[in-house]
Amino acid sequence: MNEISIDFLMSLFDSMSDGISILDDQGVHQAVNPAICKMTGFSPNELIGTGPPHPYWPPEEYTHIREALKKTMEGDISSVELTFMRKTGERFPVMVSPFSVRDQQRQTISYSATVKDITENKRVEEIRRENDAVFHVIFDQSPVGSVMVGLDKRFIRCNAAFCHFLGYTEQELIGKTISDITFAEDAAIGMEELKQLAHQEIQTARFRKRYLRKDGEIVWGDIMISVVTDSQGKPLYFLPVIQDITRQIEAEKEEQEIGEALKKSNQNAHALLNAIPDMMFRLTKTGIFIDYKASKEDLYYQKNSIIGKDFHDILPNELLTLLDEQIALSLQSDKARVFEYQLSNPSGKVGMYEGRMVANGPDEVIAIIRDITDLKRAEQTLREAEQKLIKYTEELKELNTTKDKFFSVIAHDLRSPFNAFLGFTELLVNEIDTLTLKDLQRIAVSMRKSSTHLFRLLDNLLNWSRLQREAIAFSPGELLLSTLVADSIHCAMEMAGPKQIEITYDIPDGMVVFADVNMLGSVLRNLTCNAVKFTRPGGKVTVKATALPGLVEFSVTDNGIGMNSHQIEQLFQLNGSTNRQGTEGEPSTGLGLILCKEFIEKQGGTLRIVSIVEDPLNGKPGMSQFTFTLPS
Repeated sequence: MNEISIDFLMSLFDSMSDGISILDDQGVHQAVNPAICKMTGFSPNELIGTGPPHPYWPPEEYTHIREALKKTMEGDISSVELTFMRKTGERFPVMVSPFSVRDQQRQTISYSATVKDITENKRVEEIRRENDAVFHVIFDQSPVGSVMVGLDKRFIRCNAAFCHFLGYTEQELIGKTISDITFAEDAAIGMEELKQLAHQEIQTARFRKRYLRKDGEIVWGDIMISVVTDSQGKPLYFLPVIQDITRQIEAEKEEQEIGEALKKSNQNAHALLNAIPDMMFRLTKTGIFIDYKASKEDLYYQKNSIIGKDFHDILPNELLTLLDEQIALSLQSDKARVFEYQLSNPSGKVGMYEGRMVANGPDEVIAIIRDITDLKRAEQTLREAEQKLIKYTEELKELNTTKDKFFSVIAHDLRSPFNAFLGFTELLVNEIDTLTLKDLQRIAVSMRKSSTHLFRLLDNLLNWSRLQREAIAFSPGELLLSTLVADSIHCAMEMAGPKQIEITYDIPDGMVVFADVNMLGSVLRNLTCNAVKFTRPGGKVTVKATALPGLVEFSVTDNGIGMNSHQIEQLFQLNGSTNRQGTEGEPSTGLGLILCKEFIEKQGGTLRIVSIVEDPLNGKPGMSQFTFTLPS
């Protein structure tokens, strides 16, 4: 029985995946298992019988390891993280868990320790830290308010834009509930949607509500909210994106007030006309007044009665011909004649009048004269207000288009990678012991690609947002092209590697261009990355600069999949279908090319595009060439 037990123990000792060593009370190796030999590269013969320092102790770690060994021999059997050395000289981190072996009298007869190589654990931990940092950069530097809200509706994290929106610091907001900062009358808005999100009945929700800033000011927010889940689909927290629409609401209110003002103006005009009595006159066909209804104030050219008088003797000469014509035409028809005229009073003030004249038998007419001076002014005011309303409506449409595009990018292109990051990190935490090095490398590559895409997306979003607010400084100067181009296409080089795409550039030595370094760098970076994205593996991308009189012409050419005319027309439209995927499924939002066009035009250039769609059935490759000029 004892022999079987010893054989069993030795088999277990030899088959352990962690290294095991047995030391005597002087620290000399008595036995080692194959795992520690494989881990260090030393054979059992090279280890057994060796005393401190052991062959796998790095010289620079002697003191630290001796102190740990001394504590173990003094009875401290706590696990300790140390650095060991392979036979090749390579250093690697280990976790050492010591214990003492005692006889029946409880006397220590030897010491043993398990040694675990934690190199991969360290590497995974570093990857997790890097990806956490990427997430926090995207979250914290977003120009739109973003928060993490627990399922209990309390704030967990708040970015700077949201803090600025409400006037609080992040520390002041953390722990508060949504209701704490919501305007009381809007407290119920969005609560049902949160329940539906938590139960995963809906994926996203959008609504408007009012918030109360720290200084007491009421502000409006347009909220797009989703829920972040773990790898099993269990909700972790809500992720709202809040756009400050206070100015938009004010514009809508102003539009409503203008509409009400227009309505009131129209009502006032009609009330004014009803309140002012019309003047009525009966005249003979020769212009003699038979009867009339008018106040003395209306008859400022004749204070006394006008009955029996001829209007040719009373009215200004400029009206005589008009009235003679209208009397003659009225007597020839049974329909009322309508006409307008201007009349100046003795003080020189000009009034507008409308006349309605109808025949009253064969020899006389009835004329109704109405002062329409105020009405004409009101109509002019109405026309001007309608023009303003049309202008405000167009501005609001443009603002809504820009806002909807921005929300679409934030809600879709940023939220989905966040879930992926969380899924990857949770997979690493929960299954690290079962993952192979190849699995870890595959996960790291996927996270690297996502991080690169998110960084470019965030950079374009920030630049696009600053362009909308006209917050980008324009500082042109003389730039050496060879250095700038090499730096700008570095990102494209990294993308081209996995696809085996050749990138070449033809820049004459010493060529100089007069441009803004940041804007030109962004243009070259976006154009070359786009070229790589839409070029199939094994393709080619060429960047070229050509000197023209007073100008430098840039071109970025690829032999990729190409575009048809409709796709080219949609490239620079916010409401267009610009999210075309690359040849390897690379994501795209279309913001990069919009930035390129605006940056080029801001520097006095024009972006031109020539493209041919590939024809794989006939073996004909496609091509795209983006060309623009800048001052030399």
